[in-house]
Amino acid sequence: MKGIGMGVFYTREELVAERAQWRGAGKTVVFTNGCYDLLHPGHIRLLERARSLGDILILALNTDDSVARLK
Repeated sequence: MKGIGMGVFYTREELVAERAQWRGAGKTVVFTNGCYDLLHPGHIRLLERARSLGDILILALNTDDSVARLK
């Protein structure tokens, strides 16, 4: 899947390839992940701060099963 935009989903292989292209283009890539089952203001602040640190923010989401195990 090509393109940068909110709501773009990548496989792991696609993301690795895209990340290499972004970095090759001089973009700063920031990564975060977490459990966002209940989105609250703290999550929003975290995501805004993470996004401010670079040109592209990669957000990995934990699966429902993973969230259940963690909580």
